[in-house]
Amino acid sequence: MRRVRDAIENDCVGPFLKEFLEEQFEQGEVPNWVPTGSEG
Repeated sequence: MRRVRDAIENDCVGPFLKEFLEEQFEQGEVPNWVPTGSEG
């Protein structure tokens, strides 16, 4: 979960995916398929 947040803060994800993830975090939900900088 934390790696995903780090990826967002480090701009390792695209702007659209980033916006989607921000909404997911607000709802307390993060899909487990989300790529991180180390995996994707």
